[in-house]
Amino acid sequence: MGKKMQMTQGELISMPERATGAVPVAEAASVPLEREPEEQVSRAPEKSVSLFFSACPFPMAIWRRNADGLFCLDEVNAAAQHFFGPEIQRFLGEDIRTIFVDLPELSGMLERAARENISLHQNLNYPTRTQPARHLRMKFYFIPASYDEVILYCEDKTSGMKSWEERKRAQSRFETLFQSAPVGIYQTGEEGRLEHVNERLVRMYGYQDAEDMELRVADPCELIVDAEQRGVLRRRLMEEDIVRDFECLVRRCNGESFWVSRSVRIAKNAAGQIVSTFGFELDISERKSSEALREEIERITRHDLKSPLNAIVGLSNFMAEDEAFSPDQRENLRLIEHSGNTMLNMINLSLAVYRMERGTYRMEKETHDVFSILREVLFELRNVTGSHDVEIKVLYNGIPAGPECSQPVRGEKLLFWAMFYHLVRNAVEASGSGGVVQVALENEGDFVRLSIHNDGVVPVPVRESLFEKFVTFGKNSGTGFGAYCARLIALEMGNDIRYQTSEETGTTMICLLPAL
Repeated sequence: MGKKMQMTQGELISMPERATGAVPVAEAASVPLEREPEEQVSRAPEKSVSLFFSACPFPMAIWRRNADGLFCLDEVNAAAQHFFGPEIQRFLGEDIRTIFVDLPELSGMLERAARENISLHQNLNYPTRTQPARHLRMKFYFIPASYDEVILYCEDKTSGMKSWEERKRAQSRFETLFQSAPVGIYQTGEEGRLEHVNERLVRMYGYQDAEDMELRVADPCELIVDAEQRGVLRRRLMEEDIVRDFECLVRRCNGESFWVSRSVRIAKNAAGQIVSTFGFELDISERKSSEALREEIERITRHDLKSPLNAIVGLSNFMAEDEAFSPDQRENLRLIEHSGNTMLNMINLSLAVYRMERGTYRMEKETHDVFSILREVLFELRNVTGSHDVEIKVLYNGIPAGPECSQPVRGEKLLFWAMFYHLVRNAVEASGSGGVVQVALENEGDFVRLSIHNDGVVPVPVRESLFEKFVTFGKNSGTGFGAYCARLIALEMGNDIRYQTSEETGTTMICLLPAL
């Protein structure tokens, strides 16, 4: 180690304390150093400094000015040779601008440290010129020993850089997905104001760009046209934290309205405070238009079908009262009337189901005799029970029900009829030839318990989805609509349908009907 080094032992040993501290990458921190007069430096401190230089665990180098006034690499310690490889020796004697071609700022900082007698440090990305070549993130410390001599040592921050680069790559991937998503996406901050929106959402609402929308929209809920729907969405979010497929009419920036399906999720911190919300929106205007068109066509169709049916039902009823017809002829006219009424029920039911699915159905609550409705259903199913060779037994409070049995229930006759029709028919079709379907009614005060049992078993593949629309299994002519319709009606009445099924006991459908 050369004798030109004019730094005390205390100064060198304390340099980590003076050279550390968080600073921005683009700025260098400076700490003034008090230098002892050159003549006061003794040989003992110089020897200690030399030992420290050799034993320092950080890569360290000494830079000295040459005759041209340029700082050249004069010495490197063992840690530097280990870190950068033995090839670093071939750079001894070269000036800093030649060695660090890609980092011209290092030369300027070295000059500044020597000229102003200050300690500097800075984080820099550093591509090594030794083998194997690496791209490192280094923190460089510049400690002036004299005007002509500066000590440089460094810390490897590459692991932090890699984490940063990985985060940047992950962020880039997220941004790509965010912007290319086929649905509109937004994120709000703690105060509920828009902070981030993707291009799809911007185009959906007609704003100029993301910044325009983020500045002009205070709260995504305010985009919803109907104030009542805004309140419903906010209440559900507070109760459930997540709302899926919320259909609402929203307003574009030009005032036009359109339909969206919005799914929203709120994010909370460890204290349970809302920190953000994430929303996903799908434009369903075309679907809504198609549904409206379909509803109109169905309305017209039902009207066109019901008019001649009413005529058939009314005329057959009128003719059946005419004694000019024989008893057999009058019976046939009654069958025509009954079939016409059944068809009318099916047409009316299709409209009722459509409205129940959308939550717009208003049920008429009237008093009806459950046994009277059940007898109509069994009469309608007489051909089905005959073709399957299945017997139907009706029980009331545990004993066979006679023609005199009566049990009032409250609701809409059409809905009771449809529920009984689908559940009993499914039970008949699930029974084997010679089987028995048992329909049991029990008075439980405010409710009448309806139980329909057959010896068949619900197939395993459809047990979890039995009541979903269009789910069927093993029936060539099955539509998967009966069980779905029956449960939809039960829910409309404020109850539900549950079932039990096993190889040993068969299958039982259970539902509570509102009684008087």
